Amino acid sequence: MLFAIEDSGTPREFALGEGLVGQAAVERRVLTVTAGEHVQIAAGMARLKPGSLLFLPVINQDAVTAVLELAPVFPLADRQQALLEAILPSIGLSAEILSGNIETRKLLTQTRAQAEALAASEQQIMARKEELESINQALEASEVELRRAKDVAEEATKIKADFLANMSHEIRTPMNAIIGMSHLTLRTELNPRQKDYVRKIQMSGQHLLGIINDILDFSKIEAGKLSVETIDFDLEKVLENVSNLISEKASAKGLELIFDIESSVPTQLKGDPLRLGQILINFCNNAVKFTESGEIVVQARVQEKNEDDQLVRFSVSDTGIGLTQEQMSRLFQAFEQADASTTRQHGGTGLGLAISKRLAQLMGGDVGVTSEMGKGSTFWFTARLGNGNLSARRTSRPELRGRRVLIIDDNPQARAVLSSMLTSLTFVVHEAPSGLEGIEMVRQGAEIGEPYEIAFVDWQMPGLDGIETGKRIRALPNLAVRPHLVMVTAYGREEVLKQAEENAFANILIKPVTPSMLFDSAIAVLGTDQEKAQDSQVGPTPELSRLRGARVLLVEDNELNREVALGLLSDANLSIDVAENGQVAVQMTAKDKYDLVLMDMQMPVMDGIAATRAIRSNPKLHTLPIIAMTANVMAHDIEQCVDAGMNDHVAKPIDPDALFAALLRWIKPRTAESLSQEVAPPLASHPAPPIPPDSDPLEIPGIDTKSALRRTGGNRKRYESLLRKFADPSAGAVEEIRTALAAGDTSTAARAAHSMKGAAANLGAGALAEIAAKTETAITAGQGVSEALHSLANSYQAVSAAINSALPGQEFAGEVAGSPADFATVIEPLTRLKILLKNDDGDAADFILDARPRLSKVLTEAEISTLSGLVGNFDFEAALVSLSNIAARLSLRLE
Repeated sequence: MLFAIEDSGTPREFALGEGLVGQAAVERRVLTVTAGEHVQIAAGMARLKPGSLLFLPVINQDAVTAVLELAPVFPLADRQQALLEAILPSIGLSAEILSGNIETRKLLTQTRAQAEALAASEQQIMARKEELESINQALEASEVELRRAKDVAEEATKIKADFLANMSHEIRTPMNAIIGMSHLTLRTELNPRQKDYVRKIQMSGQHLLGIINDILDFSKIEAGKLSVETIDFDLEKVLENVSNLISEKASAKGLELIFDIESSVPTQLKGDPLRLGQILINFCNNAVKFTESGEIVVQARVQEKNEDDQLVRFSVSDTGIGLTQEQMSRLFQAFEQADASTTRQHGGTGLGLAISKRLAQLMGGDVGVTSEMGKGSTFWFTARLGNGNLSARRTSRPELRGRRVLIIDDNPQARAVLSSMLTSLTFVVHEAPSGLEGIEMVRQGAEIGEPYEIAFVDWQMPGLDGIETGKRIRALPNLAVRPHLVMVTAYGREEVLKQAEENAFANILIKPVTPSMLFDSAIAVLGTDQEKAQDSQVGPTPELSRLRGARVLLVEDNELNREVALGLLSDANLSIDVAENGQVAVQMTAKDKYDLVLMDMQMPVMDGIAATRAIRSNPKLHTLPIIAMTANVMAHDIEQCVDAGMNDHVAKPIDPDALFAALLRWIKPRTAESLSQEVAPPLASHPAPPIPPDSDPLEIPGIDTKSALRRTGGNRKRYESLLRKFADPSAGAVEEIRTALAAGDTSTAARAAHSMKGAAANLGAGALAEIAAKTETAITAGQGVSEALHSLANSYQAVSAAINSALPGQEFAGEVAGSPADFATVIEPLTRLKILLKNDDGDAADFILDARPRLSKVLTEAEISTLSGLVGNFDFEAALVSLSNIAARLSLRLE
């Protein structure tokens, strides 16, 4: 065995107790072992056999740090042994120092490596710091840009909202007159054709109002705040409105518009009729646009039904150009069209279908389309509609059951729809696809003793048209029972209607036909005494007796709007006071007890918001119902009303049903006992008498007196009174604008110009209204004010001169009137006026105009002017004081 470690450069380590080395360390003494024959040591040039092996532990500070291994050839002498023992402590110390140096060198190497790593990390950190600083600077710059862009966007949104709010107010003011006066006109004596025209004007005005609402709601669509309402409505009225707006377009292209409404679909429903009609009109307009020949069919079917509501599926099918799959995939997205090329034949924004989809979803339904190129398309939507609370008066029709009717029409779809409707009305229905076959069926029915009582004849058929078919049916010999002829046509032209009337057609139906139209026509030609279905629903109107005697304060600064509101409220037998601004309303509510307040928002002195807050500050008036009645219908306007403490909102133009519904909601029903104790003060309950035919027409240069007279309810005396007030120099409208501008009060000046614009337009002075509008714009913009005001003054002077020329001043008594004998002549009119004023009767305003000639014989000019002004402004309390002073001066006792 070779002794020692051959690789002397590699240190050898032993655990304590391991081998002789470890044993020597444990025992801390020298161990001597006799070497055997096989032990050798390398000694330079040769190998030697040692005599013994020595293991000497090296101890330093009581710790064994190493073990020396010696292999002497000869035994150690005592001197050698002593020397060895003497140097062992020094060897231990040196070993300790050597071990420390080795450890220090390792630590130094590690420290150097760590320093290099730290230096590298520091460089990376510095580089990252510089990168982060650069990114931070870019973010700060972006934040500044975003803040600037946000400010610009918010300012643009505010400008848009203000613009929409102003447009809402400006558009709704004339719309109020159109719809309100149409409603009042329908209550006058009109022939059927006039009534139809006015009703269509009213319905078109309401649809235009719907379009205005869509424009105003565009910001809601963008913000995801578009909403639908839930009210009772008549489905047939919705369809009638669709027909009025679409049928003319369809007939102009030779298209047939058909309504196919399943009998299971209720007519009285609860939902949003405006939004429902909006989708149908959009679908129908598209169908007419993309169809050149054929027909358009509007269908309604019940898909699901439960106790409270039903899911109704509406569809509009056409025979037009159709759509490809790729085109259908892009529909119902904003600003997407089937044909988006610059050479497209049909216009449009591409927004209608997207709005329709959103509306259908809000009504608990969905939308979709099926189509085939060259064959047509079917657009459909569903809506979940509740069961309506309205009910039709006609519930049974025993007189129609089993009666035989004949449909003569070449269009199979139109025949099927009419047949379904008539069958649901309990008629026995037969069909003929042409005029000749229809004539033969009438003849055969008479021969076998089963005659037809009504023949519904289409006007436009190939071969024999409806007029000729009717002539030949009337000419058939030996008919014991001749059928009543009803013309069914999609063409409402005067010549067609005239031909039908000349050829003994008992009635004329304009397509598309609804069940109620068929019922009305059948009842009319069969000569029963039943009421027509139109306007026969039992809605809020019969309940107006609940409002009898209730005290209402109408707060409105615009005289025309007051006229409309008072006219609409006349049938309710309310006791109505009028306040021309919010401040007067606050004073009146504090002094008198009212059941409800109708409050305008935009008024001089104090607007409706401030007035409502002031009223609510009175603890006694916390529960007083206050309803906003205003043209401001933006979302934030309504929120302002609610925040101020208003209970409800009625939009202008005023919908009579909405107004009465609000009154019925908020005015507490009056008991029979309280009603019996009150004298119901009727307010202008009778429409103004029409102008006698022999009276001279009122003609004033520059003024459309006919249309203006209609807007004021046909009351010529009141209209003339308004014209005199408008032309009165003391009114000083132009001077008011000049004074406000001189004082730097542009808001008052702009409001005065705005008021003149509205007054001129309402009184028929259209040119003056336009100039006033330009003046208002110039004042608001601060440009061209002087020129605009000069033009306004000249125009107003010309109109005033024309009014004064056409309406010369009335004769008045002098300051000292006639003899006491003459005083007796005014007792009756003054007593009548006192009664009207005490009852808060709006007829007082008309009565004083009628009585003015008699009063002028006794009363002074100042007395008449003061009294007329107070009555005209509906300040009846002050008018009673003035009347009492007049009676005292004349020593009259007015009972």
